[in-house]
Amino acid sequence: MISEMIKRFFAITIAMTALTLVAGAHDLMLAFICDNDGDFTNLRSAPRGAVAMQLPTENTYIVDISNPLNGWWQVDFVAEATEDEPVELVGSSTGKYWIHNSVIALSSRNYGGERWCLRARPDGYSKAVYYYSEETLFHPVDIKGDWIKVRTTDGLHTGWIELIDLCDNPLTTCP
Repeated sequence: MISEMIKRFFAITIAMTALTLVAGAHDLMLAFICDNDGDFTNLRSAPRGAVAMQLPTENTYIVDISNPLNGWWQVDFVAEATEDEPVELVGSSTGKYWIHNSVIALSSRNYGGERWCLRARPDGYSKAVYYYSEETLFHPVDIKGDWIKVRTTDGLHTGWIELIDLCDNPLTTCP
């Protein structure tokens, strides 16, 4: 059963990754909902706008996000991680859906305990601002090309990391 769910999840991830590549180099990005506060995660019609729809926090969701704006990301696609079908986005008065970065996450790919760092700017030569050696969860803040600005889930550290060094899969490690 778990094996079949993982196969379905990978199929959804591959389809959403293909959508990301067609749309342009990282204009869209995958993340997962990581919300432990209450029974639902809100998708809004605009940043800080009216709640358009709610996703039960008991389920695991992958979101395709873009256009970061002051802590909010536009939601372009949602899929339940264990289902074949995408979640239908309904209820927005603007036709767009937004989610706050505090309830979405990505994990680092340093599965072997390697020492990695967040950088001050989106390049491999800028100053390291935070080192870590364990797999770490981050909230996405901004994106520039192949680099993403992230904040640790405890809110203590913010910096830039290459998107390839992050995993958007909450059920398993990324290759």
